[in-house]
Amino acid sequence: MKTIRLLYPDYVSGGLETYYFGANLLSHILPENDSQELIKVEIAV
Repeated sequence: MKTIRLLYPDYVSGGLETYYFGANLLSHILPENDSQELIKVEIAV
């Protein structure tokens, strides 16, 4: 099983700023793990 870390724009999570802020905060707080790739989703408007 493969685990990834997914970071995506606010409006994809229902428009709540806390979701996006929390995801960004956790991406900085949690230690990097070489076996978990961080994927940032960029969505064109």
